[in-house]
Amino acid sequence: MLKDSLLTAKRPGTGISPMLINNLIGKKIKKDLPKDTLLKWSDLK
Repeated sequence: MLKDSLLTAKRPGTGISPMLINNLIGKKIKKDLPKDTLLKWSDLK
């Protein structure tokens, strides 16, 4: 489950917009991702 403490906004980026971080909190991901991996909508369940 995604928590605010697990997410970091980085620029420039092509992943999910940092403005949408609140929409990600509490969502589950399909599999464990390595640290600093660019999160994509397709990674979410």
